[in-house]
Amino acid sequence: MVDLFIKGGPVMWPILLCSVFALAAVFERSYVFHMANRDVDGLMEDVEIAVHKGDVSYAAELCRKTGGPVAAVMQAGLTAAEHSREEMQERMEAAAGVQLAHLERYLYVLSTIGNIAPLLGFLGTVWGMILAFEAIAAKGVMGDPSLVASGIAQALITTAGGLAVAVPTVTFHNYFNSRLDAFTVQMEQRAHSLVHLFAEKERSHALQASQPA
Repeated sequence: MVDLFIKGGPVMWPILLCSVFALAAVFERSYVFHMANRDVDGLMEDVEIAVHKGDVSYAAELCRKTGGPVAAVMQAGLTAAEHSREEMQERMEAAAGVQLAHLERYLYVLSTIGNIAPLLGFLGTVWGMILAFEAIAAKGVMGDPSLVASGIAQALITTAGGLAVAVPTVTFHNYFNSRLDAFTVQMEQRAHSLVHLFAEKERSHALQASQPA
């Protein structure tokens, strides 16, 4: 492997650097998305019970203890429950924006490396072919075929190196984006459910107040 790296020429060094940054971003994002995954279904049930009992502060505390982006959005809505439903919705939208920004962090690194790595491989290919043709021009193909083979080998190695970095990087980038979309849907659903929960509670109270004693 080391021998192939050396034969790939100087372009292999930026490709190696790209692989290091991509690997670091993958591990970091994997940890963040793992920690963001919480039991939001069970949390929503507990929040509904607490709200029906009139203990909104306890519901907000449940969200704080649970953690994760969905719970953070719900907590923002519960802390604004005494305001209008529009204010509550705005608070949750603002919290969702913060959480999405946190989840999206460093995804641009994977996107950039996924685009750059194949280009670096192509650059190495061109450079290797230049060396091969220079050898042909200097001594001819029959003079020393090993010189031509060395340039062609460098071209193929750098191409393979660039693709070897780009393929898994793009795969992980798409995977994280799919997880991000799932969290976005969850936040929207829970925010809508929370607003609907308080709206139903207010209508129920208004109906009880309108009925004669």
